[in-house]
Amino acid sequence: MSVGKAFAAATSIVFGGATILLAYAANSLQLHSIDDIKTKGRDLIQPGADMVKEQMGPFRIWAEKMSRKWHREVDGEAKERTIVKELARTMGSRTSN
Repeated sequence: MSVGKAFAAATSIVFGGATILLAYAANSLQLHSIDDIKTKGRDLIQPGADMVKEQMGPFRIWAEKMSRKWHREVDGEAKERTIVKELARTMGSRTSN
């Protein structure tokens, strides 16, 4: 019975604390509607996102180059294999007597 009471108390403390924290954050950021949340969130997150985008630019370019290189290698191997198959058909199988 005391375990249930402790669980109920802990749950109310955790969820109550989270509710109070969210209410305080909304009040301090002056958030009154969904549009406020969108605009202020965008204003807070956009500079960091732009910085990450700039830092990831060279990695994106490298990944694109590697992707093109890998696709060329795969296409080249496929062409070589078809040439080998055509030569094998032309030459036919040879049996020794």
